[in-house]
Amino acid sequence: MTCDQLVRLVALSLMFCAAGAAGIVQDAQDFRRKASMLLKEEPKNPKCFAESKKDFACFWEDDEERAGSVDQYSFTYAYQNENSSMCPLEVLPAAGGKRLFICRLTRVQMFVQLDVQVHREGMQIHNRSLLIELLCK
Repeated sequence: MTCDQLVRLVALSLMFCAAGAAGIVQDAQDFRRKASMLLKEEPKNPKCFAESKKDFACFWEDDEERAGSVDQYSFTYAYQNENSSMCPLEVLPAAGGKRLFICRLTRVQMFVQLDVQVHREGMQIHNRSLLIELLCK
């Protein structure tokens, strides 16, 4: 490989990395926009929405001071007649000194009741049953 080819390869790699980073930033902005709308409209926690059959997320908002570490929380979900599963949580900063705790489900089932629970340090703080097909936004 010549030096010119190597320079082109590095430049191309940097362009793909920059495009990927821009996509991640755009995804976070889109999520914050949708979360902001749901925070105003939906009284139940966790708040959930689906954009497609494979894209389903639940979240709740907590004060940064009270929230503590993401490790203090657990998000479990179970479809009707199945054992519960854990969902890894993400955290995004939100307006007004708040934080959004987010679960993105990787296995989505339509037309079956989904039960979700959030625990903080072993104590249940949220419990909700829903149907994903009714939450498409």
